[in-house]
Amino acid sequence: MLFQHNKRQKALRPKDFTGNMLFNITGQDFRSAQAAYDLRQPEGDLYGRTAAQGGKMIYEKVLNLLELNKVTEKVKRFLSLEMGKGTLDEERPAKSFEEMRERLLLTREADVVLTKYGADPVASYDDPQAALQKAEKQITLAISGILKVARILRSARLFKKKIAQLEDELPQLKRFASLLFIDKNFEDDVERCFISEEQVSDEASANLKSIRKSIRKVNEQIKVKLSSILRDGRNSKYIQDFFVTERNGRYVIPVKAEYKNSVKGMLHDQSSSGSTVYIEPEEVLQLNNELRLLQLKEKEEIERILQAFTSRVGGMADEIRLTNDILIKADVAFAKAKYAHDTKSVLPLINSEGKINILRGRHPLIDKEKIVPIDISLGKSYSFLVISGPNTGGKTVTLKLCGLFTLMAMCGLFLPASEGTEISFFKNVFCDIGDEQSIENNLSTFSSHLRNIIEICECVDVSSLVLIDEIGAGTDPAEGAALALSIFEYLLGKNCKGIVTTHYNELKEYAFLNERSKNASMEFDPVNLKPTFRLNIGIPGSSNALEISKKLGLREEIISSAYGRLSKDKIAFEKVLKSAQEAMSEAEARLREAESIKAEFQVKLDWVKEEERRLKELKENALKNAKIEAKRIIAEAQTQSEQLIEELKKIIKSAELSEYDLSRARQIRRKLEDSKYSIEIDDGEDIEDMEQLPPDVAEVGQKAYIKSLSGMCEIVSISRNREDVRVRFGGIEIDTKLNDLFLPKRATVKKEKRQKVSLVSKISPQGPVKTEINLLGRTVLEALEEADEFLNNCSIMGISECKIIHGLGTGALRKAIWEHLKKHPLVKSFRPGEYGEGEKGVTIVKLK
Repeated sequence: MLFQHNKRQKALRPKDFTGNMLFNITGQDFRSAQAAYDLRQPEGDLYGRTAAQGGKMIYEKVLNLLELNKVTEKVKRFLSLEMGKGTLDEERPAKSFEEMRERLLLTREADVVLTKYGADPVASYDDPQAALQKAEKQITLAISGILKVARILRSARLFKKKIAQLEDELPQLKRFASLLFIDKNFEDDVERCFISEEQVSDEASANLKSIRKSIRKVNEQIKVKLSSILRDGRNSKYIQDFFVTERNGRYVIPVKAEYKNSVKGMLHDQSSSGSTVYIEPEEVLQLNNELRLLQLKEKEEIERILQAFTSRVGGMADEIRLTNDILIKADVAFAKAKYAHDTKSVLPLINSEGKINILRGRHPLIDKEKIVPIDISLGKSYSFLVISGPNTGGKTVTLKLCGLFTLMAMCGLFLPASEGTEISFFKNVFCDIGDEQSIENNLSTFSSHLRNIIEICECVDVSSLVLIDEIGAGTDPAEGAALALSIFEYLLGKNCKGIVTTHYNELKEYAFLNERSKNASMEFDPVNLKPTFRLNIGIPGSSNALEISKKLGLREEIISSAYGRLSKDKIAFEKVLKSAQEAMSEAEARLREAESIKAEFQVKLDWVKEEERRLKELKENALKNAKIEAKRIIAEAQTQSEQLIEELKKIIKSAELSEYDLSRARQIRRKLEDSKYSIEIDDGEDIEDMEQLPPDVAEVGQKAYIKSLSGMCEIVSISRNREDVRVRFGGIEIDTKLNDLFLPKRATVKKEKRQKVSLVSKISPQGPVKTEINLLGRTVLEALEEADEFLNNCSIMGISECKIIHGLGTGALRKAIWEHLKKHPLVKSFRPGEYGEGEKGVTIVKLK
């Protein structure tokens, strides 16, 4: 178990040294919580065998061969807590499918928090274990130990607060948060009492504050007394240096060695040269004694404060250990999530049926600039893959990738692959990879491989994943092939899942004939004679040893001799493999090209659809706004017309009409004459009361009802086939079909209702109306009155231009007339006369 301390049966005290805790938890509850989050493995290993049976040794070897430890080292870089490194080192793949699922879901929850909120809620702190152990033994903690405990409590409180603020479904993280022990009072007390890891604050206790105040007072008294001794001229010849110093915790003054008997006091020290002695004058002996006593009291008070904090820590040591383990586990989960972000990994689908489907998997330990993504499928329609192909073609990497991905997922790690990747839980993972010959144990390469395979065959079952590199290699080829076939057949009989790599044609042929196995090959470029490191499932691969030898420069006669030694069946088989590989390579190249083209056109299609949607939305909004604006304009026009008519009615009802009333009536008449006629259909018009616009009748400029927009429009243009038209609706032009246009049967020409108004003036002009008036000799008032009457008569008679004669004179009359004309309601404009009209002696007036 993680917790080796004594889990005593007790209930935590709500106050006392534990402070005001946010929850109580009994010893029994604590042990239940502890068991739920115990991270250690049981005595048995992954295979269900004990270490005494040798299972642990095999298991550790599998982890090392598949290099899970190297992946773990990369995850460590993202930890916030140093203690998490040990947890990652001890962590082993899940022992059950449910545990595997929970680990992955915990990493997913951490990933959600990082992705959505961009924050790691685990605040860094140091390992508190040593401090907890001392506190439990009532060994007084140093300030540094107390601060470590405060920091873990602070980290727990912040974690609890941050997770509580998140609205997402995070069952495991919220469960973690609920189990965390926090004590804000303890944090506050530590912050109040300690300034640093070496210094206790005056505020730690009232007694300490009082003692330190007394110490400062006595210190000051001593310094004042010693300073007076140094300043005393009678002592100047004895003093070596005029400053106060300290020796053995007591204040002293430096005295010349030859006068040490001349200064009364206690000698405490001398300089290395012997020329100076340090004497405590008898005048300050009592004060120094008092100071020393106060310092001892200060030390005792600090010791008492530290012991009090130690007791508080000891009382909650169990809870802090549980909190520490939970925070470490959370930190490991967040480190895994950060590693997933760094490697662009995805959460895999998981099953317990032995099905593996890796999509564009990338080995996490290979340089990302050099890695070639691999697709691996296994466990659905077949149980075993037999991978063949040239050396250095990637067979071993593919084998290890499958095993490593399985172990990573079982450890709760995301996988560097594409979405949709699926991994199975396996109770047992076995592998035999690499050369393990041992001089000490007198084992050859073949012997070491065979020993591994013997152990695998003893332990393998239906829930096992078996990975064997170069099965049967290292001995006589004929015997090796026979042995490889027998081993492979035995593994198939155990109903396990796995991958083997081989160069044996016999095993390739067997995989062809057995429906529970499938051939696969590492792709090889026949032109450049180089591997492409891509896995092709379905056909076996050729070793291409002779072709590669030729490419590397081996003599032609040696190559020819080697071909001559091959059997005809072997040569035929190799040719078939070569042709199949070339055909598959060509097919895959074309498939990749087709997929690339498809993806490119899909992007374009998506863009076109989005543009179409956007334009449709803009069109709808424009039409909607146009209809609203049209209704607003019509409503304003109706309101204005009604107001004008009402004003006319008031003028007509007047007993007598003034000249201004007549002028205003004419203005209203003109405004009403400017009203426009329009063809409109009521909003409630039934489409059945309309007839579709015939193509042969439609013409540019024609008004029609557009059904899709429920309003009137004007035809702007018609296509040659007379099916498509462009119309103007609400100030914008729109393309539509001709069959969307209708002619309203009950369309009526509407215009603003106007009442015919007869204006009868009771002011009639005397005699014929003239087009000019002579105002020479009139006063200003007489001239303005006559000018008003003249202008009214001209307006009533419909005269648009007239002349006012006022002469030159002093210019006063002309100025007064011009000022009057500027404000006159009937005057549109005026100007001085031109040559032949009277020039500046007359004014030409234009009427409205």
